[in-house]
Amino acid sequence: MTDGKRQAGGGGGRLKPCLGATPQCPPARATICRAGLCMADAKQIRWRQIYMVRSPLLPEQIALLEKARSLHPDKPPPPWDTRIVVAGGGIIAAGWDSQENVLLISFGGGISLTEARTGKRLMRDRNTDHALSWLSIADQTFTLPGSKTPIPVFGLYGGDGIYTSPDWWTIEFIYPWWPQEAVVLCEPGAKGTGSEHYFDQRHLLDLSGIAPENLHGGFSRSGQHLMIFSSSGAVVFSRSALSK
Repeated sequence: MTDGKRQAGGGGGRLKPCLGATPQCPPARATICRAGLCMADAKQIRWRQIYMVRSPLLPEQIALLEKARSLHPDKPPPPWDTRIVVAGGGIIAAGWDSQENVLLISFGGGISLTEARTGKRLMRDRNTDHALSWLSIADQTFTLPGSKTPIPVFGLYGGDGIYTSPDWWTIEFIYPWWPQEAVVLCEPGAKGTGSEHYFDQRHLLDLSGIAPENLHGGFSRSGQHLMIFSSSGAVVFSRSALSK
């Protein structure tokens, strides 16, 4: 580009497509191109201006998105004091058994049953045929061998999880950096999206250890545990043992 400022703001104030980096571009700025627009002069073209030109979002929605992008994953608030990661591969569905242990069902790796609070592996069956034959896609349930009680499951082949606990903690899936997903844990009574205080009682969960795409999740029936999983495994959060 022979003139970064003219590319960005010339032509009657209309934004022109970036023509690519040339020797005239400052080295530190030559690679800063977004959405097909020249970003060589970052002082004159800001993300907010691009949103206003390209996005149907309202100004207050843009501010909310910018706030979401500024958040950093952290520990959830009390009483959520325990976090474990259950590694896996090809996970297609998950659920909670009657003792609220974590059930993971893998397309290529069988099934596993893990204690939610400690991460202790209780059962592992690598037979893929078993995983698929014990899974009822129509009923969205899974029946463990030796058990007559089907376990409700959710995920790619199993509907959706429980998004609200009995005492009104909730989870929401957001997309500040689409196509990557993120999950926020909402305290009881948290404000809705129309409020400028939307994120005051919402906490961006740390999902490191699993891939951040095609996420599924839900609380256990008691609301004492929360599972978020993708094809690569699950992150499980649990409340203090004294919490009710």
